[in-house]
Amino acid sequence: MMSLQKMIVDLLQGVYDPEERIKIASSINLLRDVFARGRMNFDQLKAELTDIIASVYALRYPELTYEELRERAAAKAEEMARAVVLSTLSSRVREVARSPI
Repeated sequence: MMSLQKMIVDLLQGVYDPEERIKIASSINLLRDVFARGRMNFDQLKAELTDIIASVYALRYPELTYEELRERAAAKAEEMARAVVLSTLSSRVREVARSPI
C-alpha cells in the first residue's frame, strides 16, 4: 500500500495553482489528525475524503459526469482512508515503543 503522503502528491498531479495544492493537502492532513484523535469514524473520514477528491477530479477530468467523478473519488477515498488508518496505527505503535515501561 502506498503511503498517505505519496497518495496526496499523486492526487495533486494536474493541480497547478499552489494555493489550491496547499488547501487540498492541508485538508487531507487535517482529516488525518481529526481521525487520529478519535473525533471522526472511518465512514465519516471516507465521506469527507470523497468530497475533496471529487473536487480535485472535477478539475482534472472535466469530461466526466458527476456520477463518474463520485465513483472514482469514492474508490480513491477508500484507499486513502485505509492509508490514514495505517498511518494512525503506526504513529500509536511508535508512541508506545518510545514510552518508558
